[in-house]
Amino acid sequence: MFILSLKLVAMPARKNKNTAANNGEFVEIDKVGEVDGDVEQMAEIELSSDEEDDDDDCALIVLKRPPVTERTVEEVEVMEDGDVTMCGEGTGSINAKEKNGMVKEYIETEGLAMILSKEYGLILFHLDNVWLEGEKYDAGKTRTKLSPGSEVKFYDKTYKGAEYKELSEDQVIHQAVAVWTGERPDHLLKKIQDEEYKKKLEEHRKSFMLYLRGEVPQSRSGASEGRSGRISD
Repeated sequence: MFILSLKLVAMPARKNKNTAANNGEFVEIDKVGEVDGDVEQMAEIELSSDEEDDDDDCALIVLKRPPVTERTVEEVEVMEDGDVTMCGEGTGSINAKEKNGMVKEYIETEGLAMILSKEYGLILFHLDNVWLEGEKYDAGKTRTKLSPGSEVKFYDKTYKGAEYKELSEDQVIHQAVAVWTGERPDHLLKKIQDEEYKKKLEEHRKSFMLYLRGEVPQSRSGASEGRSGRISD
């Protein structure tokens, strides 16, 4: 432990009038080292020594910040029955559970068709909502590549309303909102939530009901021309 003593030395100026030559007046200032009067001694201040606590170890730890990573998570909601859905539960919600089926038939030349699923029955779809091996083609080219009997995967949505009473006793219609072969297209759930995409789906349902009632123009009729009546699961 080092002891540092600080002393405050007061050195007042001492004037000495001397009538020297020319009767001038001189002022003599104390020189360094000369002290007049009492000296006030200040309190001692103790300073810590570097030699203290020699046995204590000091370690410097450098922490690196982990790299920033980004992950996009598609928002989904789990239903009580174990299915994964978006935008609420029950009728009218998109069922994002991947399902399997096959193309049963084309209804008319514009692209409306039906999927047959052993577990879920008949599902309406349109060629505008089909991806083939991750690629999107126009309806005409898609139809040539996706013949009846082709196996597909799809997401569907159930709609309920009086306008579907000709279709089923429960007044519901099952529509595939996305159909694909091969690997599921990237960001598919986000794409099918687009407002324009939803409007197209609604137009497809209306066209199908017009066809079912026999109100569709003949130019749009396809292999199943003139069909009308109830379709059950």
